[in-house]
Formats: sequence, structure tokens, C-alpha cells
Amino acid sequence: LFLFPKILFDSISYPDVSLAKNRAAQIKKEKSLEINQTITAQIENYMLTSPYIEPGFNLSKMALDLQLSERVLSNYFNTELTISFSEWKNNQRIDFACKMIEEGKADKLTVEGISLNVGFSSRSKFIDAFKDRKGVVPSTYIKELSLN
Repeated sequence: LFLFPKILFDSISYPDVSLAKNRAAQIKKEKSLEINQTITAQIENYMLTSPYIEPGFNLSKMALDLQLSERVLSNYFNTELTISFSEWKNNQRIDFACKMIEEGKADKLTVEGISLNVGFSSRSKFIDAFKDRKGVVPSTYIKELSLN
């Protein structure tokens, strides 16, 4: 107290609390952006092996493979990509199926065969997901492609 008489005889001014809150929010946002960039790079590298075509592929498997928590990975899909993991997985599988069809790798396969090759557990789930993504059922897509 002898060295700091201002404490006894004058009011102490504290910095504006809102500035501290804003700075904390900014730091959190920067850290979140950095984490999302890291996760994006990990996923891009991971996708080179097309793990999504495995029938048992799920969020738990992907999180384990990437050494991330399921919560962090799920949050990444929901906030950064604004899509659920399930939708993302189906989109990857449908894109893979379309690539197979376009490259002629599915010429001797039935729709059910294609669905099994891209990781769907049933023909009906594949057809529903395909129609949601492409607007047509797989057989129509194949026919339209063969006409061109």
C-alpha cells in the first residue's frame, strides 16, 4: 500500500470488460478456423482411399481413423460443411457410383450390384439417395448417359 497510494485514495479503473470478451471471441474464432483447416486437410488426404464405399463406414470409424473425437468431427460437418455426416457420406457414395457408371465400370452390374459396390446396404436406400442427389433414379441416369 505504501508503494501504491492510488489504491487507497483514488479509484482504480479497469479496462472495458466488453473488449476482453470480444478479444476472447476473436481468439476462439481464429482457433476454430485453424482447427477446421487442419480437419479439411486430414479429410482430403483420407478420402484418397475412398473409405466411404465400405459397408460399415460411419462417423465412429472415420473419427477413429483420423484420430479425432466424434463430437469434433460431427461439429465440423454440421458447422463447416453445413451438412450432416450421413448426407455427406451418401453424397460421396453417389458421386463414386456416377463416376463408375460414366467410366463404364458398371456396365455389367445391376443397380443392386452398383449399390453394393459403393457401400449401400440395400438397393432401395441407394435408389432413394441417388434420386435425392441427382433428381433421377439410377436406371434413368444410366439410360440418359448411354444416349449421349
